Amino acid sequence: MIIGPFQVASRWLRRHAFRAFPSPRIRACAGLLVHDAAVRRPPSLHGPGPAIVPFLETFAQRHHWTASPGDGGVPRVRAPLGGCIQVGPGGQLEYATRPHDSPRALHQDLADTLNALARHATECGLTLIAAGIDPLNELDAAPLLLESGYYARMAAYFAALGRVGARMMRQSAGLTIGVGTATPLSAYTALNAAAPLLAAGFANSRLYAGADTGSASFRVEDRLRVDAARTGMLEDGPPHERYADFALRAPAVLLPHTFNALPFVEHWRLGTTAGQWRDHLCTLFPEVRPNGYLEVLSIDAQPPDAVALPILVVSAVAWDVPLQGQLRQLLGPADPSLLARAARSGLRDDDLARAFYQLIDLALDAAERIGVDAYGEVLERAREEAALRTSQTPAPR
Repeated sequence: MIIGPFQVASRWLRRHAFRAFPSPRIRACAGLLVHDAAVRRPPSLHGPGPAIVPFLETFAQRHHWTASPGDGGVPRVRAPLGGCIQVGPGGQLEYATRPHDSPRALHQDLADTLNALARHATECGLTLIAAGIDPLNELDAAPLLLESGYYARMAAYFAALGRVGARMMRQSAGLTIGVGTATPLSAYTALNAAAPLLAAGFANSRLYAGADTGSASFRVEDRLRVDAARTGMLEDGPPHERYADFALRAPAVLLPHTFNALPFVEHWRLGTTAGQWRDHLCTLFPEVRPNGYLEVLSIDAQPPDAVALPILVVSAVAWDVPLQGQLRQLLGPADPSLLARAARSGLRDDDLARAFYQLIDLALDAAERIGVDAYGEVLERAREEAALRTSQTPAPR
């Protein structure tokens, strides 16, 4: 029996990308845009004036974190117990937490670190902006600051597709929440179907370069326009099989060949390594990306006082099997076409608003089933955030 690339990829993904966890785990990567407070533009890495590298180095010294060289000599700053702050390709800050065993612990980690970063930024003449895309500046204000092999190849590939790819790399920021669960296949199916609601409900990137784009999440809309072969939602079906097909069809951006725009499956037939396959998976940006943890990419960057609700909703969907069944009844099969509508209209769309608030109610109930010990103050904060969002959004007709 001859086993082809699809079968091999599907089995590999099932074992490694969709692995089951013996107990719940959760982590996050919080992106933030950075501006020079005086001129309201992205700062340089080293100066003159307020700059990113001195900011990171002095933050590390003050908080007893460890700074080590990263891409292009830009430091990565590591916390004593785990977690890392690094710089994105356009000068964004990205705080990747360590894995936690509860939403309560993750929320505490995120809130403490993001607030500490904001305070230190103010002292250094910088402003941290929790928004999905730069609300004030055009692309030219955010040059590519990191030119390592990965970023250089991604930038070159996206440049051939227009400015939208560069905007995604250099001017966008999101809150990525990763969950480890005992039921990765059903959790992926539920999170994938819920992606339009998460994009609509947590959208905050309507403004770009000082203008109203008309889109609730210009960040998500941009990502969908970059390259349909590596973004968007998967249709329903066995997740590891759907993802194998998705990944094999995506152009192989990182392989050092003149024909690297060919689908990865063509390179597979010529001979690729396991490392090249793993690297290729890092170039994919679907709404839910499996890499052991299930990473939800649909949420625009959020300020520290607004992270409890997305943490609660994503974790409840991933961990509570009854909620996954309720979502099937609420949403039906995954509808990839709904994502563009969510990015464009957000909660101005009555159907999306109604479904989003139903999702919140169901997730709050699920969190109580999972247990107060796991959520703690996240439950109360999530209720407060939900009430605030409801008051700011017209009731669906």
